[in-house]
Amino acid sequence: MEDNYDIPADPQMMEWVKSKIVDLGMTDRQMELLWNEEHDKELAKWIVHFDSIIGLFVQICYKKGNKQRAKQKHAEETESETASKKTAHSLLSDDEEEDDDQNKKDEDIVKTQYIHVSTKPDFNHDQALVLYFLRELKVEFTVDNVERKVQYGAIKSNPLHSLLEIMHDKMAPTLLKTQQQWPDSIKKEFSSSIHKFLASLTEASHRIKGQTVLYVPIEDIPSVKEARQNKDLFQRLEAALILWTEQIKEVVQEKEGSEHGDNASPLAEIEYWRLRTKDLRELNKQLESPDIKRIRDVLKTSNYIANFNTLSGEIQQGCDDAMNNLLYLSTLQEPCKKLSKAYAKEIPGLIPEILNMISMIWMMSKSYHTSERITGLLRKVSNEIIHRCCESISLDAIFDGKVQESMKCLDECVSAGHIWKTTCIETFDKLAKHYKEQNFSREFKYDQSSVFAEVDAFVQRCTDLNEVCEAQIQLGAKGSQCPTETGLPAFGGTSGPEITKSLLDIRKQFEQLIYNLRHLDYPILDVKSTKWHDDHGKFKAGIRDLELIMVNVLSSAFGNVRSIEQGIELLEAFSFLAKRDTIKRTVQMKASLLYEKFLIELDDVQAEFERHRKEPIILPHHPQYAGAALWIQRLRDRITKDKDLIDQAYFLPRTENEQANMDEKFFQLNEQTLHKHQDELYARWEKTLDLEDFAAYTNIPIMKRVEGNLVNLNFSLELQSIFEEARFWSKVPGYDPPTKLIEAIGSSSQDDRELRMNMESVNLVVRDYNEIILSM
Repeated sequence: MEDNYDIPADPQMMEWVKSKIVDLGMTDRQMELLWNEEHDKELAKWIVHFDSIIGLFVQICYKKGNKQRAKQKHAEETESETASKKTAHSLLSDDEEEDDDQNKKDEDIVKTQYIHVSTKPDFNHDQALVLYFLRELKVEFTVDNVERKVQYGAIKSNPLHSLLEIMHDKMAPTLLKTQQQWPDSIKKEFSSSIHKFLASLTEASHRIKGQTVLYVPIEDIPSVKEARQNKDLFQRLEAALILWTEQIKEVVQEKEGSEHGDNASPLAEIEYWRLRTKDLRELNKQLESPDIKRIRDVLKTSNYIANFNTLSGEIQQGCDDAMNNLLYLSTLQEPCKKLSKAYAKEIPGLIPEILNMISMIWMMSKSYHTSERITGLLRKVSNEIIHRCCESISLDAIFDGKVQESMKCLDECVSAGHIWKTTCIETFDKLAKHYKEQNFSREFKYDQSSVFAEVDAFVQRCTDLNEVCEAQIQLGAKGSQCPTETGLPAFGGTSGPEITKSLLDIRKQFEQLIYNLRHLDYPILDVKSTKWHDDHGKFKAGIRDLELIMVNVLSSAFGNVRSIEQGIELLEAFSFLAKRDTIKRTVQMKASLLYEKFLIELDDVQAEFERHRKEPIILPHHPQYAGAALWIQRLRDRITKDKDLIDQAYFLPRTENEQANMDEKFFQLNEQTLHKHQDELYARWEKTLDLEDFAAYTNIPIMKRVEGNLVNLNFSLELQSIFEEARFWSKVPGYDPPTKLIEAIGSSSQDDRELRMNMESVNLVVRDYNEIILSM
């Protein structure tokens, strides 16, 4: 037959298999919600291809991380089913409420479980139930003969336990009974093998559940005396005793082992002692059972019974110790439950209560007063803190460029690690000191390096990832508030496009570094992954190279700066990008060069002033004194503009010494030299004003006749000079005409305009008059 999986299967056979699936343990609701077309295809394939496919396996599995939740729901539903039924009136009144409950149950089934159907067993799933359908090859079956041709059944979550039930309850008794007619040698070897296999299977199937179960041989012991006389039976019972001794020895010595794993939490420690208490109690019950007591009576003459009795006596002591440990460790249950659900930022608030409980456990417990025990407990708290911080960190967010929220989370994780370590050390140092002063019989000791080694490593890992985030901002423009398409500031000038291109090239190389880091083949947050140090070192080396390129871009661009304003605009753009120390230092260095440039500018202005002090550069048509003051004002404006730009550049780093040096030198030049010289010019001009003859300047004919019967404007030159000086002094900030001049001629610009307009009008009259005279 060709492998054509599209051949339709018999609908009646399909329904028969589905009905058996429900009979074997799957609920109708699970079938309705979880069964789909892909499952139908697998089922049809098994039915049609009877010549090449033997088995069909249907598994009800838990989704990742939902096993405990599903079990809890199952327990709740079981409890609900066994509860007393509601009255008919209650049922009718609560219909809507029951619908809501059913919807919630359906949602929970979909969220926590799934069905896996295949023609080959696949135990890589976290299965709750495995249903199997088996048949012989090349034997076609129908609805009429399927019950005879197909073997089917269910294996619960523990296949070994299901096998044990079948072997112990059905197969072993039958085999041991049928072997009575066999030769003694074969019978002896067969019985020994059966018992050995069942003993191993019993131990293995219960060990998965954390239980210690002693295998009791399936033997007919008519009396103690007869059993002792039966050499073969005695040896088989003695073999069982030896195995029991090994099992009990392993349980007794387990308390000194590292049963909880390197990454166990405090809750795992509590759960361990809870299970150990239960296991030891059950083991003690087994030792007191009639079957084992009878076997012990038979083996009283055995050479192995003394060692067994000694170890059996230690079971009760171990049970008492476990109960004592559980009693005090249970005080950690609630605070550690809170810790197991806490976010990184919430961890510091939970630490004091946990440390108080641990202090009490150390003082009161019979076992947890040793350095080894208390160190192990504290290390488990460290593990839980690391685990909760790992749950808070999203590596995808870091590598996707969501750096602001990621850096906040990483800072919270670093803070949680630091606070845990410092609070723990401070608390236990005070505790040790107190007990020493009180002459307490026990000395509080614990291994700090063991407790905090992984915490320190995790804090460093978070710091490393914080550097990755800083590099994302620095070189990848992630989290940029810049509105441009590239996320880079707009660089002006002719070199602007070249700077932008260089920065985009850097970004492209940086993205490759991030890609390499993102696709590492191990969990980055696992502090035991030592390869991280090498990979992060390569990343940092790549970042240093790119930072050096960026420093060169900045230096090259700064070399083209010709003014303070250009330098500030350039450094503003790069200070926006400067998130890592290397670039920040470069910006600071260039800012210092800019300050030096400003100081040189002050020296240049000082030199120019001294060079032209006696012969100031006065513009044409400017009067003597006001013209010189305006020249000085231009020098003042020149340095004041640069000083204001520097003062407003809050983003530029500067030392107190740099700021003080600029302020002092600027003040000396601007105020004590230039401004002072303006004051001197003003005072000298004011002295030249002779307003006592002001009436003589004004009480003269406005025109006078000259040769050839022509006329000229007869306005006083002295008065014109006074008006010009006053007008230009008003353009110098902080200088107004003297009071006596204002009283004489007025102070408003309107008066000045009217005077000039009148003079122009008289000039027009004079010109027109002279043209008329000359034309005659």
